[in-house]
Amino acid sequence: MRRHLPTLAHAFRFYGAWVASLTAVAALAMFVLVAALESVALAGLLCLPVLAVGAGIGSAYVGVARGLDQRRPWARWAGLALSVLVLGDLPVGMALGLLGVGVLTDDDVATAFAAPPPRPLLS
Repeated sequence: MRRHLPTLAHAFRFYGAWVASLTAVAALAMFVLVAALESVALAGLLCLPVLAVGAGIGSAYVGVARGLDQRRPWARWAGLALSVLVLGDLPVGMALGLLGVGVLTDDDVATAFAAPPPRPLLS
């Protein structure tokens, strides 16, 4: 299962970018609709939190993917938490969640995160 870690990290990066971009599109549509019906100030006030949450969730997935690549122990636990949280998001989230839970709960992967990360050789 250790060989699946890079695939999981790439999937986390993709999902993070996907969530952030979909949130941006939804916030833009909401901004246009509210600005047309009410006011631009109200539209901006309502859309900024939506953008912030989408960017935060996307950044969390990208950050955990980087930690998985570097075999950081916190990334395994954060990846498990994010994988469980995304299980209800059909169909992409369920696939990502099942992959994440399956890979990150494996004993071989747990030992990979328990060992100190290898230091790069200096040339």
